Amino acid sequence: MVPDHLKDLALTVPHLLQGCRADSTVRKYCHGYLRWKQWAFQNNFEEQDIFPTKPFVFCIYLSYLVRNNGKVGSITDALYGIKWAHNIVGKSSPTDSLLVKNVFEGAKRLLAKPIRRKEPITVSILNNVYDKLFDKNNLYNQRILTMCLFAYSGFMRSAEVLALRRSDIQIRTTHLEIFVERSKTDVYRDGAWILVSRTESRLCPVCNFEIYSKLSGICDDSEEYVFRNVTKKGDKYVLRKANKPMSYSRFREHFIESFSAFVPDIKSYGLHSFRAGGATAAANCGIPDRLFKRHGRWRSETAKDGYVKDKFDERLSVSQHLNL
Repeated sequence: MVPDHLKDLALTVPHLLQGCRADSTVRKYCHGYLRWKQWAFQNNFEEQDIFPTKPFVFCIYLSYLVRNNGKVGSITDALYGIKWAHNIVGKSSPTDSLLVKNVFEGAKRLLAKPIRRKEPITVSILNNVYDKLFDKNNLYNQRILTMCLFAYSGFMRSAEVLALRRSDIQIRTTHLEIFVERSKTDVYRDGAWILVSRTESRLCPVCNFEIYSKLSGICDDSEEYVFRNVTKKGDKYVLRKANKPMSYSRFREHFIESFSAFVPDIKSYGLHSFRAGGATAAANCGIPDRLFKRHGRWRSETAKDGYVKDKFDERLSVSQHLNL
């Protein structure tokens, strides 16, 4: 029993447990576990077999998912959901069993499909889009151009771009400083500063942000989100007053609308193509790995290398230098 004067503290323990992972991760794990629990009850398993979960019973559930769902993601969600539910309360997890591990690996091999990474955006494509959209008095077009240039030059994920507030961006004489408060690879939310050079070209992220900033009318030290939805007022666009960032789906709609005419197949491209494009351009220019990895905020070499599409000539150079 918890003493009465400590009950308030006891109530905070679940909140702290939930904080051991990102909110989105906890939701995903919880959903994976609840789906398993619902299936187990529907199929008349005993409570003692459901939690703590018996390894063989869970293997039956994995077999059911393989037969009825047919996606690697579903069995991965189930495995990590079960593991999280047991570990968070200090129970032994069935996922530690060699039986479960082997069944899981077998299921993945049966369902495995080739990974289709998005094609990287190139400067040539950006130039074509810029020719189509740029109008120094059009907030609607300048917004998507600025977002794309930020994502490309800063190796930024779409979520990082959408979450930017005006106070996160500092304009300097030679560059732009962008503070990314939350990132998928920033476990302890220390934040990271991205430095983007002023190039003075028409694709310069700094110059284009200055144009957008002037059109949007957001104060330099404002806590407002930078990229919000717009409304047409008379013959011009203005930012909506509601301080809500643009949604991912809206960003993607703008991307498809703007880039479809300039790529072979828009389905091969996505918002992650900007991060991949910037990373590819930097890698093929010989930027040192340490700076490259820091700029993209990657935690591992494997994650970093997955974004780079090497030049054809450089790939050929490997066999050319074998003295054959």
